[in-house]
Amino acid sequence: MIHPINMFEGWGWLGAAAVHLVVMTWALSRTYAWTGNPPRNALLFPVSGLLMLILIAKALRLCMTGNVTWRGDAYSRPRAA
Repeated sequence: MIHPINMFEGWGWLGAAAVHLVVMTWALSRTYAWTGNPPRNALLFPVSGLLMLILIAKALRLCMTGNVTWRGDAYSRPRAA
């Protein structure tokens, strides 16, 4: 059995993703309005989400390598014996 959205050959999934993004942004704008913040801030959600993913990826890389450089000084974790 073929999934119904597959009849659009991938475009259906892109459309579903676009609808999902619109619904998430609308729900976030309603949440912002409910808390007394400007609803227009929800439009920055895709940018802030991307920045958060970049920060998490960088943190994971630092955890995996164990090497941190801070203001010209390099720190590394001691190796287990």
